[in-house]
Amino acid sequence: MSIKDNKHVDDISCQTNISPMSFFGDENKNNINQEIPFDIESIKITENVLFTSILENKNIFKEFINVILRIKISNILEINREQHIDSVAGYRGVRLDVYAEDKTTIYNIEIQTSDEHNIPKRTRVYSGNIDRKQLKRGEKNFNKIKRLYIIFVSTDNIFKKTELGTEINEPILIFENIALLNRNGCMDYVKLNDESYKVIVNIACDSDKINNKDLKSLIELLKDGYTAETPSNLSNMMESEAKRLKADDEWRSDSMLTYEQALTKKMEEGRKEGEKKRNLEVAKSMLSDNLPIKMIIRYTGLSEEEIEKLR
Repeated sequence: MSIKDNKHVDDISCQTNISPMSFFGDENKNNINQEIPFDIESIKITENVLFTSILENKNIFKEFINVILRIKISNILEINREQHIDSVAGYRGVRLDVYAEDKTTIYNIEIQTSDEHNIPKRTRVYSGNIDRKQLKRGEKNFNKIKRLYIIFVSTDNIFKKTELGTEINEPILIFENIALLNRNGCMDYVKLNDESYKVIVNIACDSDKINNKDLKSLIELLKDGYTAETPSNLSNMMESEAKRLKADDEWRSDSMLTYEQALTKKMEEGRKEGEKKRNLEVAKSMLSDNLPIKMIIRYTGLSEEEIEKLR
């Protein structure tokens, strides 16, 4: 590379407030290892570390499913927090917030406090990994696959309107695979009956419009993070379990480590996202000056596809 090209990149980096060395992955690190303040009493029920610990209680889990899905579970065979399903041949695995099984059904519950990830497509990934886990190599009896519910509890209303433009305020949305049929202008449908369901619990809904007392109370609790205005058995159980856990020395110690690790991970993700945005700005400037694609790739770390999208 010529001295002139080097100077040109330096000029671009100055315009975008980026150190030239950051192009080579040597950017000054954010202080992500700094001490993170941790107040155990201020943790909301919707925080992953507390939410998953509460639902690990079998009685609470069964009541939660009853309120959300109107399904009564008689016996839970297995329930785990942070359930890992390993990747296969280099492909991505998954970590499930809460995983539970009874004799006929598998339940996966995820708590999502921000809409930074694509929940609809994440349900596909989770569903596929869980189904794969149920069958051994060479197994041909697909009837062994259990009914599956992937449940995302979301603090954001990720579906604002229906396809016809009607606003969505439902607290529970249950999706299943169907084929839409147009019968002389009237819509009909047929179910695939694959027993795979994706469920969104919409905490952002207007809880005042919920008629079911138990569901209303649960949404109030999740919305507030500490208490529910409307009393119910499930909310009372979850509030009591939250208090018990916060007073437990072992849980406090374990959760403090987990919580700090999660915060550090978020900070690192934020750093990478910021770096990516800055590199996109640099790439735009370099494109506008008709610099070679190979040079832009070298200095920004972006792929050729990412760069071409900026044109």
